[in-house]
Amino acid sequence: MYWLCYHGKFALIYAPIKLLLMVQKNDRVILFCNCSAGMLPAERLSDVKEKIKSADAFVLTVNDLCAASITDKDLFRKLNDNDSDVTIVACYPRAVENLLKQNGVSLKQMRVLNMREMDGAAIVETLIKEHGFSEGTAIHEEVVSDLGVPGWYPVIDYSRCTHCGKCYKFCLFGVYSFSEKKLKVVSPLSCKNNCPACGRNCPTNAIIFPRVKEGGYLAGADVADDAPVQNESTGQTLLSTLQQRSATRNNIFRQGMLKIAMEEREKAIKEMKNNLTGQHGTDN
Repeated sequence: MYWLCYHGKFALIYAPIKLLLMVQKNDRVILFCNCSAGMLPAERLSDVKEKIKSADAFVLTVNDLCAASITDKDLFRKLNDNDSDVTIVACYPRAVENLLKQNGVSLKQMRVLNMREMDGAAIVETLIKEHGFSEGTAIHEEVVSDLGVPGWYPVIDYSRCTHCGKCYKFCLFGVYSFSEKKLKVVSPLSCKNNCPACGRNCPTNAIIFPRVKEGGYLAGADVADDAPVQNESTGQTLLSTLQQRSATRNNIFRQGMLKIAMEEREKAIKEMKNNLTGQHGTDN
């Protein structure tokens, strides 16, 4: 079931085949994630949603991009078939790009603007000044995913993943497969809501949880890798010196992350047991 709005007039569309009925060849599309995860303040979402109406574009709102990339792949195929120029307004670009790639979604023309760091005015300004959008009146369509459960699951950034298997060994819920030293997310919806424990255990920050509220690397922010800087007096790199000095601090930090991860995993296990107990009680 879909709501369609054309110049302020709403219509209810039931048939998925009518999805994106009004998108034309080579249209500019703003794909707006009206995130249902609660990671952004409602005021920020409302502000962005309202401001992008002033762009001369087709605005497609999804209630959950993480879910839509699993359940609504026809939507993305339609955009590709139309050679649409797509701007995704969601969260961190590293999270969105790897999310789509992991779920087998490919867009020919795509850019990502980050609502975690940009308000509505900044996004519209970027669209107009950097990406050639014009001011106007947007055509708006809304798609509600019918996933039925929160779209919470890990996303692998393979540019950082070393296939060490630590996340696979740490996860108890069958989310990953690890065969011939190749790591994959094979059962994303087996992941337990609000449990990013395996990501905290990743030594290279390759595991992303786009819906995690705390932000940072775990949510998909770019990972700042220091480049080596040569020390002319010693012939050694400053990076190696800094790494030696920070080794103890890093070890303490990792131990702290592991403790948090263990607590999050234990909480997820307890919630799963409680849910199972409740289901058995209902059955009886």
